[in-house]
Amino acid sequence: MKRGTSALLALAIALAGCGGGGSKGSDQQQVTTAVTDFAHAFGDGDGKTACSLLTPGARDAFVARIASLVGTRDCAAAIGKLPAVAGVNVTGPFRTAKVDAVTVKGDTATARLTAAGHSAQVSLQKRDGDWLLTGVPGASP
Repeated sequence: MKRGTSALLALAIALAGCGGGGSKGSDQQQVTTAVTDFAHAFGDGDGKTACSLLTPGARDAFVARIASLVGTRDCAAAIGKLPAVAGVNVTGPFRTAKVDAVTVKGDTATARLTAAGHSAQVSLQKRDGDWLLTGVPGASP
């Protein structure tokens, strides 16, 4: 397996989500929704939605990590290509991922995302009223 594919597989197994929440519900509910929305969008290959739920720094770091694997530096296009490159067995489980163990402290939060029996902690930051993922677990070197 190519190193990039191995890294992507590790990412997918450990992936945690995040994202923007609306003004409805508590911060804890918004974090849960944001993480769930990110994971489901990632699993569906919906790059536009998934990337909108990442901070700019998280988008840049993620794309830099997988660009050679997917052949693009555009976040939405990269996530859209992942199912074909890595296989739906890698990305598909995120369609039904679950979120729990949400902790909010001011404008930062953490949550646990579980997909295909694997869990990862997700870190979020509240920016302009939206909760965004600050990094994609498993995507760092």
